[in-house]
Amino acid sequence: MSDYKKIYAKRNFLGVRETWMLGEDHLLLVKSNGYTENYRRFFFSDIQWIKTVPVRFSLVVMFLLITVFCILLGMTIYFYFQGDSAGATIFEIITGVWLAIFLLNYFIGRAGAVTIKTFSEKEILKVGTFRKALKLVRKLKPGILRVQGAAAESEILAKLAEREEAGTPEMII
Repeated sequence: MSDYKKIYAKRNFLGVRETWMLGEDHLLLVKSNGYTENYRRFFFSDIQWIKTVPVRFSLVVMFLLITVFCILLGMTIYFYFQGDSAGATIFEIITGVWLAIFLLNYFIGRAGAVTIKTFSEKEILKVGTFRKALKLVRKLKPGILRVQGAAAESEILAKLAEREEAGTPEMII
């Protein structure tokens, strides 16, 4: 049995824990709900491509945060010009807290996901931020290159052209 190095772990709101562990020649996904554990292996030799994408939902959240902030700021200005100092003070506090939430969300960054495609299946791993997704791929890349070897640029372009002609363009590492 080979030694494993834990590279990512998360728990969802239902209590299911996903742990991604790096083996010598494969990636191991362990899903545990407290009673059972399911194991899936992704051998580096079987991985066709890895794609890292930012999640669009985080843009929706940012838009909603900005919209509510603008409404709160408008209410603060309204109460200020009406001469209602109590209402203006309350909305200043609420607007300040909302601004802090917005800035925290902004500096944490967009949410990200990593998609791993093998010959038989596709697994989408939603990591916290896009930076974490890039970091995860950087951890996987040396093992994949060790097993599959590096492809020349001309070889990649030839495969992409071949797939476009077939009507199935896919990303290649």
